[in-house]
Amino acid sequence: MNGICIQPGFVSASVFNPLAVNGCAVWLDSAVGVENAQGVSPTTPSEQIVNWRDQSGNGNDPDSLLNFFWDSETVFTTTSQENIIWQQKPFGDTATFFIVLELTGGWLLSFGDYTSISYVGAAYPHSSGNSHKGAGTPNYYINGVDVGLLNMMNLTSSLISAGNCVITISDVDTSGWSEFRHGWLSGWPSAGPRREILVYDSHLENGDREAVETYLIQKYNIEV
Repeated sequence: MNGICIQPGFVSASVFNPLAVNGCAVWLDSAVGVENAQGVSPTTPSEQIVNWRDQSGNGNDPDSLLNFFWDSETVFTTTSQENIIWQQKPFGDTATFFIVLELTGGWLLSFGDYTSISYVGAAYPHSSGNSHKGAGTPNYYINGVDVGLLNMMNLTSSLISAGNCVITISDVDTSGWSEFRHGWLSGWPSAGPRREILVYDSHLENGDREAVETYLIQKYNIEV
């Protein structure tokens, strides 16, 4: 675990750095690196965002953001056709994704052309749809809880509810990907604001995955 000792309830987001876990390829944090059309930090709610700078040190800024706006704490969208786009994927053939969302309505989480998860419902924890177009055998976690391989339907109020939520998709086979898109497909409702996105260019051991999840859960005061 790269010298990091992680125990639930004893990790402070103020002292843990996601870069301490090897392989961080992309780190987007809504509190830093968000820019408007003038290339500066937005100051007015609902300003359109054109850049969201990568904090991993790798320079993997998205090539474009489609239909994203700012509200002082999060990067959000008001449409079902938003995307964060890298024209060339900024990682190798295996990746692990962490996304912090403020859940609002039904949503479809999509990566590239290969992995997607969908939910439809006016309020959580209701879900009535699930799709997966996957390469390999990724695993899914909600707020650090393993919800089962390709089995995101079996959610209960103890695992997911409205508000901030950490979604982890690990061990995704991205060998067939060229570009990388994170977003929601046309015709599906928006997921709600994004607070943070981390992508690791590798399989993560359970201890490292849990370290990142604990950091995000504590940083955003998520009840688990």
